[in-house]
Amino acid sequence: MAVNSSNSITAETYNGLQSRISKILGVGEGNFGYGQTVSSSPVEQITDLTTLDGDSVLAEQLNNLRSDFNTVNQHQEGELTDINSFSQGDIVGADESGTDIDYNLDGSKTFLNSDATKGFNDFFSLISNLEANRFQIAANQQQVAVVASSIRTASWNGSIDTIFRIEFASANDRRHFFNAGGEIRFQGSVTNVSTTRGGFWQDLIENPGEVQFNHTSVNNTGSTNGVSFPGGTLGNFDLTSSYQTVFRKDASSGLYSDSFWRIDAREESSSAISFRIILVNDGPESDSDAGQDGSIPGGITESVVADIEFELSTLRASNAVTVSNPSTSVTNSF
Repeated sequence: MAVNSSNSITAETYNGLQSRISKILGVGEGNFGYGQTVSSSPVEQITDLTTLDGDSVLAEQLNNLRSDFNTVNQHQEGELTDINSFSQGDIVGADESGTDIDYNLDGSKTFLNSDATKGFNDFFSLISNLEANRFQIAANQQQVAVVASSIRTASWNGSIDTIFRIEFASANDRRHFFNAGGEIRFQGSVTNVSTTRGGFWQDLIENPGEVQFNHTSVNNTGSTNGVSFPGGTLGNFDLTSSYQTVFRKDASSGLYSDSFWRIDAREESSSAISFRIILVNDGPESDSDAGQDGSIPGGITESVVADIEFELSTLRASNAVTVSNPSTSVTNSF
C-alpha cells in the first residue's frame, strides 16, 4: 500500500512492492510471470538500530526496482516509466525526493532540489496497472513469424483435417510465452479457384481473417458472420487433454449452408499443444432436377477443386521482454 508522507518507508513496504513486480517479470506462477531476470531483490529489516542488523534501501536498490518497472512498462506500453533514476545521497520521500530537507518553523518540511518523479509512491501508482495489464504487449515489443503450413492441392469432398503440434522447451516456457502476450495464429487462403464451389470455400476460409489464440481467448481479425465458439471462451489456460472447439466458421444460408470449418485444441502435455483444423464440405447443394432422368435424389455434394493452405504463425515478446518460440510440426497434413 502507498506510504503516507508522515511515515517511514519500511522494509516490509519495500519488499511487498518488490515481490509484486518480481511476480510479473520473473518466473512467477500460474498466469503471472514473464520468465525474465529480475534486477531488484528484497531487503532485510533492521531490528536493532545500534547494530544495524539489516539493510538500508540505497539508491542502488531503488534503481534496480526502477529497472524492473521500466522493463515491464516498456513491454506493456512500449515506453519507459516517468520515474527518474535515484542518486547517492538522495532523500526519498513518499511523494518526492531531494538532496536535503529544510525543517520550517511551523513544523513542515521542504525538500531541497525537489523531484516529484522520484517519490516512493510513484511505484505504487504503477504496480496495479502493470498487474492488470500483464498480458498486454505493445506493438514495438512483438515479433511475428510464420513457422509452419499445411497445403491441400487435390480435390476433395466430405471432410479433411490437419494437425499442428506446438511444443515448448518446458511448462514454464509455455506459461511465459502466453503470459507475455504471446499468440498462436492461423491464416487460411484458397487459390487456383476454377469452380463455384471453390469460390465459396475461398470466401468461407478467408472471410474471417486471421484467427488468434491467446492466454484465455480466441479472436479473429475479419468478419464475425458465421463465427462461433462452441466450447466457450477458451485459451491456453483452459485446455484439457481432450480436443475442444476453440473456433468455428459456418457458411451462411443457401446452397452450401451445411459446410463449415473449425479449429480444435488440446493439451498434449504441460509443454505441448495440438491444434486440429477440420474442413467439412457437406451437402447436398440442391435438388432442382428432382424427378428428371439421371437425377440424384436429394441432390449432390460438389467436390472442392482449389488449393487450400493454412499458415501457422506465432506472436511472441521480443524486446524489453524476450521469450522463446515453440517448435512446430505438422503431424497430419491435409
